[in-house]
Amino acid sequence: MDRYHVELTENDGILIVETSGDRDTVEAAFLARERALWARMAKECRARELKRVLYVGGLTGRASTTVTHTIVLELDSLGWDPAIQVALVREDPHAAQVVGFGARFANERGYWAKAFSSRDAAMEWLRRT
Repeated sequence: MDRYHVELTENDGILIVETSGDRDTVEAAFLARERALWARMAKECRARELKRVLYVGGLTGRASTTVTHTIVLELDSLGWDPAIQVALVREDPHAAQVVGFGARFANERGYWAKAFSSRDAAMEWLRRT
């Protein structure tokens, strides 16, 4: 049974993306899901004319630095606009380290991202910038 779920909503001009369930243990499968999700977020931002995203990751299982690195390298081909401000929330300590790496790497490549350990802090950042 596939226990992976993505919910996209909009609140106050912010696209809110929440994932839950199990992270794929096969890295190639997890990478395929992440590619599809980041392409979907880019498409939703274009369709709704949004420039702010709150991504709350709630997947269980070990986060992958390799997948994160690959997604950042592919953001252009996935349709991601560097003007989109994205707040990435992970409460799991290991996943938070991986997401922090991804945000720093994205910023180095000209994207606007910041990692947070709480949804409230992330929303505050999105609303004030």
